[in-house]
Formats: sequence, C-alpha cells, structure tokens
Amino acid sequence: MTTKTNLVPMSIRIENNKVLCNKFGNDFLDLLGDLGWDYQRMSQSGRETYDEMMQMIGVIEENEVYMEI
Repeated sequence: MTTKTNLVPMSIRIENNKVLCNKFGNDFLDLLGDLGWDYQRMSQSGRETYDEMMQMIGVIEENEVYMEI
C-alpha cells in the first residue's frame, strides 16, 4: 500500500494493564474513542471491528461489546 502523505511514528503498547503511547498514539486513541459516537450507525461488521479494536487496547473485555444495540 502506498500513501501520498508522510507517515508519523506511532507507538501504542499495553504493559501491566496500562496503555502506553506517544503523542501520535494518544491522538489515534482519542480518534478511536470519538468514533464510538457513531457506533449505532455502523454496520454490523463495522461494530464487530470496532469491538475488536477496543478489546485489543483493553477498553472492553474479550467477548464484550462496546454498546448493546
């Protein structure tokens, strides 16, 4: 995949049940949280993908959903 913009280094990791990230990682997590406002408008597969991402960063537990629809 090629991109027309410059990519910035982003770091997100989980250690001892804490999310550690640099500024760009923090900005990404903020945007991901903002995307949750559109959760009800997402397709079922979009909600499943969003749930998986939120599980990966420890916001919700495995097999949990962000919001019951």
